[in-house]
Amino acid sequence: MKWVFALLLLLNAGVWMWGTWYKNLAADDIKRPRTPINPEQMRLLSEPGVNPRPRPPEAPNVEPLTPVDANTATDKEEPKSCYSFGPFSSQAVALDVGNKLGDLKFTFILRNESVRMDAGYRVFLAPFASTKQAQARRAQLIKRGITDSALIPDSETHALSLGIFSQEGNARAYIAQLTKKGIKAQSETLYSMQTQYWLDLQPQNPPLHPTLDNLTRLKGAADAHLSEVSCPVPAAGVGQQGAPTPNTRPGTQ
Repeated sequence: MKWVFALLLLLNAGVWMWGTWYKNLAADDIKRPRTPINPEQMRLLSEPGVNPRPRPPEAPNVEPLTPVDANTATDKEEPKSCYSFGPFSSQAVALDVGNKLGDLKFTFILRNESVRMDAGYRVFLAPFASTKQAQARRAQLIKRGITDSALIPDSETHALSLGIFSQEGNARAYIAQLTKKGIKAQSETLYSMQTQYWLDLQPQNPPLHPTLDNLTRLKGAADAHLSEVSCPVPAAGVGQQGAPTPNTRPGTQ
């Protein structure tokens, strides 16, 4: 009896598996409906005027590709950053700092540019009709105790300089003193062209991120500043560490 009962259980389990698995599988395996046939349009190959044409292959059932978002792609290349460190007043100081940057595993390109810098503030009197008239005015000032004066060479207005100051505030203060004495003076800013040197730090692999704090501790770099710039396209012969590549930044005067 035990064997008969066990056999009945196995038969029931087999029937249940067939009903739930194989039956559903057969129902899912249904072929596509064929193209309807129009009997009135059928012709025998032996009939005259019949040109047999091969049936075009059916298009493969391919699922459409899902577009990949460039912002979420895992293999997206991380953008590189370049930095410019400076300015330095001389090439020797810039290269000395650059050698110390090499010890910190940085590579760089030395770049120089000409910039117009404030050279001081001049207090002067103008205009005069002639150099003789300017000299006569200078003699009057000396009699009044203002001895620091001189003719400005190559001046179209025959201007008379009363002093040059490094700070604009000092120049304005002196003009106020002259005004109290009845002397109407004015000031102008003096400029000079100076060459500055920069160290353009090149992108590293793996990337190195310099900070202003650890770079300004280098000797000769206390007054320099660090700025992030766009990486230039490498040119032929450029890219050697410490190689001077003189050029002028566009837009400077």
